[in-house]
Amino acid sequence: MMSLFYNFSWLVEGKICGSDYPWSEVHLDFLRKQKVGVIVTLTEEERLPATASNDFECHLIPIIEFEPPSIEQMCHFISICDAAQEQKKAVCVHCRGGRGRTGVMLACYLVKNHLMYPLAAVHLIREFRPYSIETPEQEQAVCKYSEQLSNNDNIQLTRRISEYKSDESPPWYFSWIVKRELCAGSWPQFQCNVEFLRNEGIGVVVTACDASPLPTPSTKDIVIHMIPVSMGNAPSFSDCSRFITICNQARSEQKAVYVHCRRGQGRTGTLLACYLVKYQQQPPAKAILMVREMRPGSIENLEQLKSQPYFHSSIATLLINCPIDPQLDLSPRLTLASTSRPPRTATPPAPRWAATRRPLQHLHSPRRRYAVSLASCLG
Repeated sequence: MMSLFYNFSWLVEGKICGSDYPWSEVHLDFLRKQKVGVIVTLTEEERLPATASNDFECHLIPIIEFEPPSIEQMCHFISICDAAQEQKKAVCVHCRGGRGRTGVMLACYLVKNHLMYPLAAVHLIREFRPYSIETPEQEQAVCKYSEQLSNNDNIQLTRRISEYKSDESPPWYFSWIVKRELCAGSWPQFQCNVEFLRNEGIGVVVTACDASPLPTPSTKDIVIHMIPVSMGNAPSFSDCSRFITICNQARSEQKAVYVHCRRGQGRTGTLLACYLVKYQQQPPAKAILMVREMRPGSIENLEQLKSQPYFHSSIATLLINCPIDPQLDLSPRLTLASTSRPPRTATPPAPRWAATRRPLQHLHSPRRRYAVSLASCLG
């Protein structure tokens, strides 16, 4: 689907996206086809077409160009997103170019809804939407919003800026998956990253890549497990089983686990999905989608999606207590959601494995024995 936007992309597909100014009817028609229901305008420099209010719920939060939004404006934006989510409407936020002011609001969304640390949210937005959050003041605004959020909710989602020590900093793309149990991020290659993990209460680090070990001077109280997986490849069945075993031991010892690869997306996302399958009894297909929603860009290629047994065997062959919804879109996302994907039809085509699936007739066949062992692993 062609778009006249030069800076449109989904942050979380079907929920929130960012763009430059939708100044024409053609832009609005594109947003209609994308199922956007709410438009948040962050500038008074131009006005939306007069027909915008007919099909969209329009909100204006005026912010001067290159200036940071106030705490009240950021809270107002998040309240709009929360209300839209309750009504199952997608939100499109934009300023003039879709970079500075728009990037700040998208980063605040990640801080609020994905428990991300402010600087990690800023780095993620800049990777997915280059040149976003253009000034130091805008970057600082995200940190102030995170601090305000912790004060208002009486929940320590993230420590205040004043509580950070000069020698600690979160690894890139750090976020909690299950608070105080499991978190993920990129390779903690610096001493300041290790200090941050220690102060967060991390007791176990799982390295899912062939990167160098963590800096040694301060890791004596952190247990490090190496599960080397080459970049772009998927963890094997034994790798996934070992990761679950490590998590079992950490849970029994009440230690939080930090899992990472080089960038915290492909290999890390695959292991996180295994965790959700095991401990939250999620169907594999839904676990994949949950990880991608919590950490956009995760599970990067078809091998990570289909080749490793936790997902391929249980979805495509065995279907033991884990039926797959054929309407779920499991196509890998290397970056943000693509805007060129054709819309889903009312009756989606049958999965490729549907025509070739055979009943498991022999209890002692190798395939049946593998099915039983996999079912026991999935709990």
